[in-house]
Amino acid sequence: MADPRPEELGDPSRILPKSILDTDLYKFTMQQAVLQHFPDAQCSYQFTHRDKHVFFTRRSINQFRDAVSRFSEITLTDEELTWLPRACPYFKPAYLSYLRAYRFKPSQVHIRFVPRWQYESDSASLPPSPMPEEPNGDPNEQGRVEIEAVGPWVEAILWEVPLMATLSEIYFRTVDTDWTHDGQEDIAYAKAKAMLSAGCVFSEFGTRRRRSFHVQDVVVATLLRAERELRAPGKISGTSNVYLAMKYGIPAVGTIAHEWFMGIAAMRGYEHANSIAMDLWEATYKNVLLLVLTDTFSTQAFWHVRPPRPSSQSQSDISEEPQTPIDGVLDPVQKKVRNLNKKLKAIDELKEKSQRGERLEATQLKKIESEVEIRKELTSLSVSS
Repeated sequence: MADPRPEELGDPSRILPKSILDTDLYKFTMQQAVLQHFPDAQCSYQFTHRDKHVFFTRRSINQFRDAVSRFSEITLTDEELTWLPRACPYFKPAYLSYLRAYRFKPSQVHIRFVPRWQYESDSASLPPSPMPEEPNGDPNEQGRVEIEAVGPWVEAILWEVPLMATLSEIYFRTVDTDWTHDGQEDIAYAKAKAMLSAGCVFSEFGTRRRRSFHVQDVVVATLLRAERELRAPGKISGTSNVYLAMKYGIPAVGTIAHEWFMGIAAMRGYEHANSIAMDLWEATYKNVLLLVLTDTFSTQAFWHVRPPRPSSQSQSDISEEPQTPIDGVLDPVQKKVRNLNKKLKAIDELKEKSQRGERLEATQLKKIESEVEIRKELTSLSVSS
């Protein structure tokens, strides 16, 4: 029997994350670091809707508001509390106790529907002095949504992913309903086959943009089935969704997000934000979870900033004037990435020539054939850095 259509799935305002763990791992890793270093810091998260051609309806935002009001029902269960430190041993007892007692506070989230006509009165942005919302307006009226989560950073940090996932699911349940679940599994299997057969090692990171929890669940299950059945050279290294990692017994993956660097820059200044952020991260995690994003304030700025000082545990292993990773390793990596990107650009130009009907020499055709290997090397450099 076919899966139900979106409008047959029940009341959208009853949509809730399956668990407090139904989110990305790095929200928890950053929350632990915030709890240690900035327990009293206040913050504000604001939603930015990038697709200017997609609109919500007043009804969908009312349903979203109703769903958010029920987030306080979500708690860490005893089963999850037992599993979490086994799967993620870097979580400390003090943090696990905090998470066990954590409750979402819906009063921290402010949601406002902005009618399309009002939004389009200012083509660049929402009106600087928006009109008050009409709570009983036309439920089918189109518009945008303003969302802001305000409160202590250590609390508000968990709102982002479940808010976006819930908003997305309500949108696809009530606004864009021209779809079904039919064939979703076949599509996921075909994509898994292509990637695994090509030797790709990849993770699943679909939570915040998922059409629904059901779709994400089907995709993860299908990826793992494909890996078991195909025995291909590729590998699925895990999922960022902690709940699904627990459900399927696979690694929860993720380390840190841009917001860690952004928050520290706001409090400590931008000049040394990258260094301070890495210092504090190392103070929390020592020798684990040390992959970081380099592009928060541009990759160029990251490479030219001095990295964090080694922890006291490793001080005895360095000379008086140590050659830090940024001095001795990362600059050459940056140079290699730049050269590989130049090669890809040249390959694109050769492809354009070929599409215009121009004849290519054997050496030029050989360069085009090297594209796959170049992209693999770029991926490995991105992961290792």
